[in-house]
Amino acid sequence: MNWLWTPARAGLASVAAVVLLTSAAACGGHTRSAHPRTPSTSTAAPAADNGAAKADGSAPAPSPDPTTAPSLFLPIAKYSLSPSDELLLGRATNAVIETCMARFGLTWKATPYVTPTSGSIQDRRYGVTSGADAAVNGYHLPAAAPPAHPKESPDERLALIGPEAIGRPAGSAAELSGRKVPLGGCQGEAQRAVDGDPGALPAAEVASRISGESYRASLADPAVQKVFAAWSACMRTRGFSYRDPISAIGSFSDKAATAAEKKVATADVLCKQQTNLVPVWFASDARVQRTMIAPQAAVLAAILTRHHQQVARAKAILGAG
Repeated sequence: MNWLWTPARAGLASVAAVVLLTSAAACGGHTRSAHPRTPSTSTAAPAADNGAAKADGSAPAPSPDPTTAPSLFLPIAKYSLSPSDELLLGRATNAVIETCMARFGLTWKATPYVTPTSGSIQDRRYGVTSGADAAVNGYHLPAAAPPAHPKESPDERLALIGPEAIGRPAGSAAELSGRKVPLGGCQGEAQRAVDGDPGALPAAEVASRISGESYRASLADPAVQKVFAAWSACMRTRGFSYRDPISAIGSFSDKAATAAEKKVATADVLCKQQTNLVPVWFASDARVQRTMIAPQAAVLAAILTRHHQQVARAKAILGAG
C-alpha cells in the first residue's frame, strides 16, 4: 500500500503518529540512515506516478487477496519518491561512499540499499489492514532483524563520518593518509553528490501539512463517522467495544503484541472489510487533499523538480543514463 511519508519505527503503530510524524525531508531530500552500513529505509511512501493510480488520485482496483487492503494512492503521494527511485538513490549513495573511502586506501563495501517492505508503518495510515499481519503482530509492526554493524577502525570511522568520529566539532578540518576528509566524511560527500543543495524546501512543509490536515479533516466527515459506527457495531458482535479503529489501537501499549491484542486486531481487520471502512475513509482523505493541493500546485512542483534532479544525479553516478 502507498499512503504517504511516514517514518518506519518499531513498536506499536499509532495511527496518530503515522499521520502526524511526517517527514519534510522525505520529499525535499532523500533521507538515509546516519550509519551508511545500515540498510536504509525511506521515510517517504512510494509515489503514485508508477501507473498504479489514476490521475485524479482515486484508487486502482483492489487487491484480489481478501486479507489485504487495496493499494491506495493518496493524491499527495505524487510528491513522494517511488520505490525504484529510492533504490536508485540508495545505490548511488553507496557507490559514492565506496569510491570516497577508496581515496583513503580503505576497502569499504556498503550494505545494499533496500526499500521498505510491506507491513511497514507507511501502510498504517488507516490502521492495520492485513489479516495475516494482525494475527501475527497485532497492532505492532513486524519485527525487523537488527542490521549487522562490523566494527570500524578509527581510520574508517574518520573517513566515513568525518571529524566528529574522533571527537572533534562538526565541520572542523581533518586529514587521513595525506588527504583532507570531506565535510561529514564520505557519507556527507555522498549526500551532497546525490541530493545536491541540502537547503530547506518550503514545498515539503506544505505537503506534510496537507497530509496531516486531510487526515484530521477526514475524521470529522459524516461518511467516515457513519462507517466508524458500523465498524464499532461489527466489533461488538465479536465481543469488543471500541468507538473507532483509533481507539482500538490506543488501548494497547505493551512492547510486544499480546494474544488479546492479536484477537482485537484480527477482528478490526475483518470489520474493516465487512463495512468497507478503508475505501470510505480513503475517499474522504483523498477528496480533502485534492482541494488542498489545487491552490498549492505551483509550490508543490518544486518537490518534483528536486526529485528529478536527484534521479538524474544518481543515474549519472551509476552510469545508468
